[in-house]
Amino acid sequence: MKYFNTMNEFCKNMNIEFNQNMYKKFILFMEELIKYNNKFNLTSIVKEDEIIKRHFLDSISVLNYNIDVNSKICDVGTGAGFPGIPLKILRSDLKVDLLESTVKKTMFLKHIIKELKLYNVNIINDRVENVSHETLYREKYDYVISRAMARLNKLIELSFALVDVDGRYIALKGNKCNEELLEANTSISKMGGEVEQIIQINEFNSNIIIIKKIHTTDMVYPRKYNLILKKPL
Repeated sequence: MKYFNTMNEFCKNMNIEFNQNMYKKFILFMEELIKYNNKFNLTSIVKEDEIIKRHFLDSISVLNYNIDVNSKICDVGTGAGFPGIPLKILRSDLKVDLLESTVKKTMFLKHIIKELKLYNVNIINDRVENVSHETLYREKYDYVISRAMARLNKLIELSFALVDVDGRYIALKGNKCNEELLEANTSISKMGGEVEQIIQINEFNSNIIIIKKIHTTDMVYPRKYNLILKKPL
């Protein structure tokens, strides 16, 4: 129960009920992450207290924004499952798709989902610019969440098409979010979005950017990845 109080207090500040069953799942997640990291190079963060803070607490800080009950979420570029799996542990009502292009990471995701006995969690092993054009996923999510994957202007073009109209895009960003927002104004507008809210997370000197989808995304987007890199909107 070494980290229980830290996690409990953090959740309490967001009016989230945290219990011992949840805590046990987080500890199992951490143990498996450390064990598998030796084989798969999942993360550079390997100390327990850093995993708690920089992976778990940072991930669940998303819940400073009120995500509706029974929502469908896509975690873009989830890596070893952040923030999607921590959110699922706390909110069993959520339907979570974990989008990750690296096969070795998806192998770990399959393992940890089974170990944690998580349901309504789906793994998509593909590149986001491909998935964004697939009918099965395009404009099918209430919330699309990304955490430190790319600059916001590129990120929005790559993945905003996944958000349903009236849904929200949630981007976890550092302390230079205003600079990234300014850079992403054209991309946000062309994808059919508008910035709704910015939530400051003082514990991590970070920000949660909430972008509402106000109209459907033109089918020409996202463009080819190389073009997005060479000529961002």
